Amino acid sequence: MKLKYFIVVALSLLLAGCSIHIEGSNLESPPPPTMPLEIAVVGDNPFDTIRNVTFITDNLENIASAGPGAFDGLLIMHEHFEKAAGAEYKSFFKTTEYPVFFVGAENLLTAVFHDERLTLEDGAIDGFGAYVSGFVVTETKIQQWGFHIPDNATAREKNGDLITRIAKVLEDYARVKEHPGNEKVMIQDFNF
Repeated sequence: MKLKYFIVVALSLLLAGCSIHIEGSNLESPPPPTMPLEIAVVGDNPFDTIRNVTFITDNLENIASAGPGAFDGLLIMHEHFEKAAGAEYKSFFKTTEYPVFFVGAENLLTAVFHDERLTLEDGAIDGFGAYVSGFVVTETKIQQWGFHIPDNATAREKNGDLITRIAKVLEDYARVKEHPGNEKVMIQDFNF
């Protein structure tokens, strides 16, 4: 009982210190990115091909060993969550220099991937989370994103629109890294 209370308090404190951006389901998709992006993918890539985005499918071991800035972003499919939540990858997720997105994460808090105190079981949230959740740990905060999809989503809504939104976040994040102090570019409120 004390452990569950501690976990709830710890998660509350963790979330209070995070910057969270949630995408809903109301506006049109943003245009494809204007700069080339390389997105690493762990698992089968369900996403449509879009202009200026190259997908590099590989296993998590190779992606982690490529270095913290080797890609513009990382997508991890649901069937690889258990491996990604292992203790050996938590430091990778805390030090990577690009956003990491977890596809099929509606039942999980993504803090389990960077907080050594949490396991997959601790992060279970019973389906009310975002379909795709992502984060990047910076020197000052944990920047998070969430993309919900409508009930009975079409293939276009699940694949084409979603990857365009993720690519937009990655492009904005890359621009902020190029021009520090321009964080306003990350605060765009478009919904899906």
